[in-house]
Amino acid sequence: MNFLQDLRAIAETALDHYGLTHSSTEDMTTILHKWTNVQLKLINPTPRKVFVSNKLRTSTLEPTIKSLINLIEKKFVNGINVNAHLSTRIFKEDYTDYLFSDWGIYHLHLNVAPDPDNPKFVKRSPKLLFLMLKGQNVYFIDVRDHNENHVFAQKELLQIVHDNWPEIIARYQLRGISVVRGSEINDPEEIQTLRKAGVTIIQTIGDVVYAPPGGGITTASTSAKVVEELDRLLHIVHNAEGWVKDNEQTFLQKVKELHPHQDILDLRLTISDKGLCIIDTISMTVVVCIQ
Repeated sequence: MNFLQDLRAIAETALDHYGLTHSSTEDMTTILHKWTNVQLKLINPTPRKVFVSNKLRTSTLEPTIKSLINLIEKKFVNGINVNAHLSTRIFKEDYTDYLFSDWGIYHLHLNVAPDPDNPKFVKRSPKLLFLMLKGQNVYFIDVRDHNENHVFAQKELLQIVHDNWPEIIARYQLRGISVVRGSEINDPEEIQTLRKAGVTIIQTIGDVVYAPPGGGITTASTSAKVVEELDRLLHIVHNAEGWVKDNEQTFLQKVKELHPHQDILDLRLTISDKGLCIIDTISMTVVVCIQ
């Protein structure tokens, strides 16, 4: 029983599936960081309720763009995978999506034709749909031109979220902090420069001050949320192994109820649509899920 090694094997299998490079000589933290960096940016295909901002609802859009937005909305409502609309760079192990890492905002390409250079994705499009996820809800923020200068650092995106659904970013509000007028960071070029430098940006909108809703960016210009998730995974798996060893007889009894002649267990960590689970490989019985 070595759940940490099982976790590494899960990560390596996923990296192979994504076509990302890794090596047996790399330490576990590096392997898990690459995997987590991709996993957090993917959108789980589950049915969601869609909300549309006033800005987007009242925008004058071409019929084709409206049709594509409706298509994306139907995909979300029906739990259909939308990851083909994400950036193709999502499957680069060292790629930091600054918009997502800083503000927790995704962008989807509004197209349906497959990308001839990368069939996993739709063809890149001149128009992008910006959105945020919260639980089983998805919030359509705005559609903007891909060629807009510093489009991924336009503070208006965060302003729209604040104006329409302040409750979904309320946990990031820094209460008790006074707004110093003139100190706000609004210029998109400055925002992008600070992100690349690994600077955590505190944003002011009206009289409200927010920490980064996406978790922020580390001094190494990587996602702070990836580091946080990696630490959480290691903690959960380490504790689970000790807990399972202490309760192995209980799990054996559970398996024996289904397989009366089985006297030993071979417990391994695996992953399913329920998350990380512990399975007995002899009976192929899931004994418990830990995430």
